[in-house]
Amino acid sequence: NEEEMSDEELVELPGGVDQLEAIVENINKAEDNSKLVFQNHGKSVFCCSFHPEVEDLVVSGGEDDLAYIWNPSTGEVSKKFDGWKDSINNAIWSRDGQHLALCDMAGTIKVFKYPGYAEEWSFE
Repeated sequence: NEEEMSDEELVELPGGVDQLEAIVENINKAEDNSKLVFQNHGKSVFCCSFHPEVEDLVVSGGEDDLAYIWNPSTGEVSKKFDGWKDSINNAIWSRDGQHLALCDMAGTIKVFKYPGYAEEWSFE
């Protein structure tokens, strides 16, 4: 159900197709002003949480069944959590920053002690 445009709505570009291609190219070259792009996740990221006490510590989890502890200033990974059955859909630090809880879409929940990330509790 496409609407037809009236002649008044059409705009003629003086440069023709070349001008149109230049406009599209400029749109596609949108400026990326990101300070850092964390590219370790192979698929969509579903969650992330900054440590409440340690400024440069974040956890993220995603569709790739992985969670990472990493530095948001440098992108350096300090810990990779693998072996999950499904996407990590929740990752959160405790209020005091002493524990990290990770959950996947299969229903597995694990709690790790910070620092060191020793597993303290799990539910499957």
